[in-house]
Amino acid sequence: MTEEETEDRLAEARALIDVSWNISDDDRRETVFGWINDLLAPLVNAGNPDAIFWLETISTGEDASLSEEEALARYREHITKLADQNHTEAMFRLSLLLHGEGNFAPAADYCKRAAADGHAYANWCCGLDLLAGQGVTRDEALGLKYIQTAAELYFEGALKFMADAHTFGQHGFPVDTAEAANWHRKLSDPKVIPF
Repeated sequence: MTEEETEDRLAEARALIDVSWNISDDDRRETVFGWINDLLAPLVNAGNPDAIFWLETISTGEDASLSEEEALARYREHITKLADQNHTEAMFRLSLLLHGEGNFAPAADYCKRAAADGHAYANWCCGLDLLAGQGVTRDEALGLKYIQTAAELYFEGALKFMADAHTFGQHGFPVDTAEAANWHRKLSDPKVIPF
């Protein structure tokens, strides 16, 4: 399988995973999970770490034999193992889990590592952490750099932030309606990454 075919399969599987969160009917969800499995299984067999991450992530959440606590423990073990192997999405997911538990310093560390790999949402979260001083020393200038990077990577929240900052002259940015319009226009681009 070529690299392009691999990326196409991963993109299609991620899109189906996103859709699966909104399916209330168990039979339809199982059908979608079958499609996801068909897309990812050959990549998992070839050892693709992204395919392994996504397939294990959805199978952890769908194992009816596990209690909620057991499923969470299994998920934590899964993403921690991959995060410690520098898997970008796992580092970001672990940062969210740790942040939700109030473990801000390790959450910020994993988030920063994912951001360094070009993860748009992680750049946004790092920027917010730096602006608030949550888990890290407060640094507005560095926080704004992370947020601008997230906007350049088309993360929705960062695009809105940059548009507002230029519209209202916030966070040290001058009022610049042309620049605000430029950031705002990007929100309609199909590349936008939603929350």
